[in-house]
Amino acid sequence: MKLIYILIFIPSLVFGQNIKLICEENSLIDYVDDKFINFEESNISEFEYTFNKELSFLKESYQDLNYDYMGEDKVSYHFRIETDFSFNTLILYKNIYRYERNIFFPNSTSVKKTFYGNCNKLDDLLAFNTL
Repeated sequence: MKLIYILIFIPSLVFGQNIKLICEENSLIDYVDDKFINFEESNISEFEYTFNKELSFLKESYQDLNYDYMGEDKVSYHFRIETDFSFNTLILYKNIYRYERNIFFPNSTSVKKTFYGNCNKLDDLLAFNTL
């Protein structure tokens, strides 16, 4: 009985044709200075992501960036974006509303910083619990 209760109330992220998430970035690991930082409430950044499965990209509204859809594994969806200054990846976890954003050094596979955040779905689009 406990297992059924847990399965019902643990959300899973499932993409329909479109999904909208509001995410708050609340911590980071800085690999350059070798430190973990929890942001003060006044320094928490909020991002809105819209995924269009048909067009295979994730749009970040506030910075007007489009992340390319790379694929998925058992626990997460993967996206990437390349700019003139960096190569970034974004990972959205399926079983918890969390994400991580990695910023790489230019022309390198070494991660410079990893940002972590919590996400909430917007109720009007498709992100729903699965059993």
